[in-house]
Amino acid sequence: MERLGRIAKQQYRPLSDARARPDPKMLSQARVIFSFSKTRSSVQGNVFEEIYVGTTAGYRRDLKQNSRFQPHVVTQFFYDRRQNSLVVPLSVSSRQRYSRMFSRFTDTHASFLPFSLCCRWYYNRNQREEPVEDSAGHYVVRDGSLIVQGVQESDAGSYMCTSSNSEGSESMEVRLTVSAPLSVHVQPSIQTVDLGKVAHLTCSASGFPQAALYWLKDGQPLRTGARIRAVSRERISVMSVAREDRGMYQCFVRNEYEMAQGIAELRLGEIAPQLVYRFIEQTMQTGPSVSLKCSAAGNPTPQISWLLDGFPLPQNDRLLIGQYVTVYGDVISHVNISSVKSEDGGEYECIASSRAGEASHSARLNIYGEYFPYGGLPYVRPMSTVSAVAGKQFHIKCPVAGYPIESIVWEKDGVRLPTNMRQRVANGSLFIDTVQRAADQGTYTCTARNKHNFTSQRSVEVRVLGQDDLICHGTLSSTGHVRYAHSFSFLHLHGSAGILMECILM
Repeated sequence: MERLGRIAKQQYRPLSDARARPDPKMLSQARVIFSFSKTRSSVQGNVFEEIYVGTTAGYRRDLKQNSRFQPHVVTQFFYDRRQNSLVVPLSVSSRQRYSRMFSRFTDTHASFLPFSLCCRWYYNRNQREEPVEDSAGHYVVRDGSLIVQGVQESDAGSYMCTSSNSEGSESMEVRLTVSAPLSVHVQPSIQTVDLGKVAHLTCSASGFPQAALYWLKDGQPLRTGARIRAVSRERISVMSVAREDRGMYQCFVRNEYEMAQGIAELRLGEIAPQLVYRFIEQTMQTGPSVSLKCSAAGNPTPQISWLLDGFPLPQNDRLLIGQYVTVYGDVISHVNISSVKSEDGGEYECIASSRAGEASHSARLNIYGEYFPYGGLPYVRPMSTVSAVAGKQFHIKCPVAGYPIESIVWEKDGVRLPTNMRQRVANGSLFIDTVQRAADQGTYTCTARNKHNFTSQRSVEVRVLGQDDLICHGTLSSTGHVRYAHSFSFLHLHGSAGILMECILM
């Protein structure tokens, strides 16, 4: 036997991730080639193994075992960019068939290759092995290699390669997995739905395989039920949309290679503010602390402001206003008063407002005076100048504290009201219908009296504006930011100075 030198065993690995082209229906530029290259030899101990490779079948000869030539299927897969070929690293099943050897060869036939080699390919379809036949060039068998042109999803499956000669045969089953990059879209990507209406979301996915599809809302698994229904795997319906349904919806599709997602936002239509929690009337003595709470919902999220007897809350270090928004978009506001005093009493009002509308609630906080049980001194808080609009109704409340109050009287220029049918006084408030500038503009005084005949009074200046008169705030471009209030009918600009006006009818 001639002397044989040691040749290192070569290792083969795919040069790229074996993926199909992005088109999931017809990958016309891709080919799958079941072919093998390189001849390799190895010496393991005193056993010499030589494999001749040029097609899918080779021959293995064991010199120690009487130099038998046995058909051998070589499984080396690679990606050839120059040929634009897609060679998939296939998962080989454990199913292999072997046949016995019938002929013996001497050592002098080391380079002998029988020419009765035959290689055939079969496709395992419906648990039946069908020969792979050329179909308009889609399947090509060349020199034992099976080439699949224009790979499609339907080409995935098990293929059987059988190599045989006069000495026997060997078969191996290989599996072709065809995949295309996943892409996911959710439609509509943004939708605005009013409360109580129905919203639909549809997940459209391309690429394959698609092993799983599932939904998330705001990063958490979407729970379906009577109101949120899974019409199908790809479609969900939100019945009777509620505030908690707004947010981000994600559709995920995954397989063993990758994961893709689509996202959509469900927004609520404009909803006028609604008060979902209201504080109640309270009566208490001086000293302890008290908290008044209002909670409102709406879209957009409303802002809550507070008034005391129709005027802004007084500024002092005992009174604190807090406000925050919950995860559901509800706004909660508190008025916390520490060490309450008699002058803290009055009618508190919370107002929830947004561009969609307004909602309000009021209730009294009654604080007994320091001379309880004989009754505290009445206290009327200072009032700033107020404006009324000619032709409209005017309303002002006497800001009085010192519970209990026996009576409240309104006067104008020293004359007790009402003096005409347009005026009326009720529960400490003055109402004037169809305001007239000449008759109603002036100084008004409210006087509060308790049952022990203690009194307190304050005056307020009422200005009457015409319906064309506006209270404005503006920014004058030539001089920078200017904040001012002015009653006007016509505005004259000189030169090139520009002005931005924001006007409010008061």
